Amino acid sequence: DMRVVCVAIVGKLNNLLYLQSFESPGPSEIENELRFNHTIYSALDIVEEKLNSENAVKKNETAASSKQKKQEMFLDKLTITPDDCVVFGYVTNTLLKFFVIINEDYKINDVRNFFVYFHKLYTDLAQNPFYVPGEIIPSTANR
Repeated sequence: DMRVVCVAIVGKLNNLLYLQSFESPGPSEIENELRFNHTIYSALDIVEEKLNSENAVKKNETAASSKQKKQEMFLDKLTITPDDCVVFGYVTNTLLKFFVIINEDYKINDVRNFFVYFHKLYTDLAQNPFYVPGEIIPSTANR
């Protein structure tokens, strides 16, 4: 089974909307948050590079062939952290970016399914009339 260490959502303007660590809180809780923040923004650079290269390829394709291709939202493994965690990414059509950091064995289908579920949770939140899209998502973990 995969062990999720951290999840994050980054807005279309590359602003961090949500970051939740699932490591045990301790004296280095702030240090962990900064480390994950750094990891997410480093992975974001890789996502931006992938998106830019995909856009360059799309410009060279004809309109007919580009309609046949479905945009892949799951970006697969982006990077590995110094403590051997794996960072995966997922991008929506509205350029909302989801990240998950995993620290053990995983199956790629489990990671894909996690992102589909994570995206659904965000969609449910976005349908809430009290949520303003683009605002930081408050964590309920500390309540």
